[in-house]
Amino acid sequence: MNSKKKIKVLIQRADRLGDVVLTLPMVETLKHFYPSVEISFLTSPAGVPMLAHHPLISTIYEIDVQSPTFKSELYSLEQLLAVEKFDVYLSVWDHPEMARLGKRLNIPIRVGDKNNLLHRFYYTDSVKQQWGDLTRHQVLLNLDLLKALSIYNPPIVKHIYVPREAESEIRAMLDRTLSIDRPLIVIFCATGGSNFPVPMVAIVAFLAKLNDIRTFNVVLAGPTSQDINELADYDFVLNLTGKTSFNQLTALINVADYYIGGDTGPTHIASFLDKPVLFFSPQKQNPPTRWGPLSGYFK
Repeated sequence: MNSKKKIKVLIQRADRLGDVVLTLPMVETLKHFYPSVEISFLTSPAGVPMLAHHPLISTIYEIDVQSPTFKSELYSLEQLLAVEKFDVYLSVWDHPEMARLGKRLNIPIRVGDKNNLLHRFYYTDSVKQQWGDLTRHQVLLNLDLLKALSIYNPPIVKHIYVPREAESEIRAMLDRTLSIDRPLIVIFCATGGSNFPVPMVAIVAFLAKLNDIRTFNVVLAGPTSQDINELADYDFVLNLTGKTSFNQLTALINVADYYIGGDTGPTHIASFLDKPVLFFSPQKQNPPTRWGPLSGYFK
């Protein structure tokens, strides 16, 4: 493709938040190699807040494949997308309907994974992603799809765009409750379901040790939990579980000095923000070499 010609690209990653985060380097890379590109993104409801403030994405489309009305929503979406006349479709998530979408829209260049024999028919350009190499990070597997656009082995560019208003709100919450002269640890106490959260027994023991040394502040984040509410009696602990918007959660991670969490979306956000990360992923099928943080340093 001509790097100076304006092209319209639709990227599809319509599943979990963490998977959407790991797709973001594709956006930065496309804009670098094709400065005039217009990028749209098809994502799930979980991905919309993450992409809403991204300056390189022109339009966000939403689809929920788990919805009982998915078929009718997909039909309406196809009518909407057909008007846009996209030049390129990058199908990152290999869902059957999402793989087929580019062909149904007659998009000239349709890129997807070559390994799925059933879906390969839907693509004009199939790229063999090295799923069997567990030392290859998911971000690199995503970037491999750009080989179809003559982009080979680009550097990983990580950017998370944090709204200033959300950061101001978070700083105000922290200042009202915690001592400002202590480093801040954020513990994310849940996952999106694809892995296990940090065990509650470990969090309890960790807070007890921190209570002895009185050196850190801790913020607990994630969905509301009665077990977590009982941990917030320490004066150095602020319980924000169930109390932050997505933008505020991202801002909280951004202002943190350290982050602890499982293999889930906010942990990937922390790694993109280059936070020191303590990463918990006990499942052998989800090794850190594939799904772990891309922060410069983590345990």
